[in-house]
Amino acid sequence: MTEAHQAAEGGASHGTIIVADRQSQGRGQHGRCWNSPDGNLYTSIILRPPPRSHTTFPQGLPLVAGIAIAQALEKIGVSAIQLKWPNDLISRHGKIAGLLIESRWLASELQHLVLGIGVNVSVRPVLTDQNPMAREPRLIADVVTPVPNLIAICRELYMNFEACYLNYLTCGLLHVVDQWNSRDYLSGKTIRIWHSGSVIEGVANGITTEGWLRVRASTGVVLVQEATLELIDPTQHVKEDGAPPQR
Repeated sequence: MTEAHQAAEGGASHGTIIVADRQSQGRGQHGRCWNSPDGNLYTSIILRPPPRSHTTFPQGLPLVAGIAIAQALEKIGVSAIQLKWPNDLISRHGKIAGLLIESRWLASELQHLVLGIGVNVSVRPVLTDQNPMAREPRLIADVVTPVPNLIAICRELYMNFEACYLNYLTCGLLHVVDQWNSRDYLSGKTIRIWHSGSVIEGVANGITTEGWLRVRASTGVVLVQEATLELIDPTQHVKEDGAPPQR
């Protein structure tokens, strides 16, 4: 994603796409770093939304991107993709893709956004989590034969994303939330979240119309905009690791 930001700051236009063969300084949520091998898809796109959308636009974009990526993967043969808040895509309880969105502002003016996408295609990432219940990352190659080439996968991703992006500009999150909740991997599962300096345990209960995670805790319903989380029920699958977003 660093290269995409540099390109944007140098004047690259809306819709500019960058694809990498590998990553040596990939970034994930909360500043996590990744080294990523050849054989998977790492890509970023520069977005310059219209000024009228700047106030709330970035908040809903991860939801839109997640749905677009899920639809694209299903079109190439990976069935029943679920979405794990805030930015993971799950196939058969293992992470198959991830996304990250970063913005750059000048005072109160949004300059640009970069959407980074990582998809596990042919090379299984090494698990960094030593939890014995952690599930193995998933690959497109696990379920699709022959495996589409990276350019074909990238094309399908961005064709879907363009349609979802344009619909978001026109309609906002009106239809997005229902689509996202229908794919919600965490729904009904017991989770632990680190939020605003405290640790909360509760049951995930979908997302709000603003894209916030809804958690039913012992003290009532908690709405979470950003947090670190994990599944804690020992009968459930926990802490999937997998494809990072692109650098």
